[in-house]
Amino acid sequence: MVEAQKAAQKMMNETRAFVEARKKQAQGSSEHMETIAALLKRIATGQAEIARVKKATSKHEQVFLSKKMVVEAEETFSALEKVVTSTTEACSPLLEQGG
Repeated sequence: MVEAQKAAQKMMNETRAFVEARKKQAQGSSEHMETIAALLKRIATGQAEIARVKKATSKHEQVFLSKKMVVEAEETFSALEKVVTSTTEACSPLLEQGG
């Protein structure tokens, strides 16, 4: 989800930069300036929508990432338990016989 938001923001920034460049070229043409103003308004509306969606999905994303981290930690802990068990079994003759 974060990747999608970053991609959308990057695209929005590129679009805004393109329209701003066209705005500089269109100085003096009221027809073009009206079109550019409308485009900039649409970009601002799009950015506001992205911000609204980002805010709404933020909590769900945090829960998802937390669950993912717990699963990864459990897998790591399980692997570590296997290593400790095999190490304990391998070293048990030394421990039982006093080294």
